[in-house]
Amino acid sequence: MLAFFSSDSRHLYKEDIFEVMSLPVGYVVHFRYDKQWINLDEKGIENTHNQEGIIFFSVNNHLAQAEEERQIEHKSIRKAKVVKCTTSDKTGLVHYYLQLGEFVECSIEKENPINKPPHKFLSDLNINDIKNKQWHERVSAIKSSFPNQLFLNISIENKKNETISPIFDSKDNNNYFTLSDESTYQLKISFFDVYEENKTSESKDADKVLLEIESNKNHIEVDINKKYAVGAVKDDQNFLITTQSLSVQSLFTSLKFLLNNNSSTEAYDFFIRVKIERVYYKTLLFGFYSLLVASGVSLMTYLARTISIKDINNWILSLLILITFICVTFGAQMLYKAFNKK
Repeated sequence: MLAFFSSDSRHLYKEDIFEVMSLPVGYVVHFRYDKQWINLDEKGIENTHNQEGIIFFSVNNHLAQAEEERQIEHKSIRKAKVVKCTTSDKTGLVHYYLQLGEFVECSIEKENPINKPPHKFLSDLNINDIKNKQWHERVSAIKSSFPNQLFLNISIENKKNETISPIFDSKDNNNYFTLSDESTYQLKISFFDVYEENKTSESKDADKVLLEIESNKNHIEVDINKKYAVGAVKDDQNFLITTQSLSVQSLFTSLKFLLNNNSSTEAYDFFIRVKIERVYYKTLLFGFYSLLVASGVSLMTYLARTISIKDINNWILSLLILITFICVTFGAQMLYKAFNKK
């Protein structure tokens, strides 16, 4: 099975692992390796498409130490599937696009250490005892490498509590979530606050990581405090997502998750793309209800001008007036309820 390694040797690589911890099942992440770090031949690289693998975080890969002195531990994070692999002649990099699966714990058979970090960062290894684990369990396994960090794992649900699955566009190598305009969704976030867990009487508030979510409020908005503090070691919270009305068929926007504090130079930020699509049935409903109200008002105006007092006892006319009144009332009520049109 393929083993994709990222390590704590650079902040950039730790950011990759933080993203892997944060994103939902089905999301596609981008790993890149120089060929010298891949323990596969050219044919092996070409045949990795659709292969299953495990993403590992290699701890204690400190560049300041000699390679033979590093006490490296390889901690499994989650399953992954190669959905795309490309090679760049310009940079010599091999780009892997990995679809995230379940969080797991597993072990690597004792093999030639040259097949693993710090020598190789992508190998086909014998991996045993693969067990599905909960997200918080894998956070606990790596949290010592992220002191005072706020971990989170996100997903989006609609009003029916159905999970919105991410879509991967293989042409531009980007993910996105498809949402409808003028709609509401739930942004579900699970939190694990390492700072809160390690908090002592000497802890400083400046060390606490706060969450901020940035968005273009003309298109999409999340109902969350500008600087959100969890206030617990672990928590699960739902935040309302509201999409605005579109004048075009669709557009792309984003939600950016900012995690930083005042005392650390290591900031972990990531973003997700959102495709907002215009819902045309709402336009049809709006037109229908508007027509209902306009027709009712016109008919009532006509009746008011043409009928006389002696016509009041005409049951057909009375029924017509009642139906007209119901149409106007119902149409106006639906316009207000569905579209907030007074």
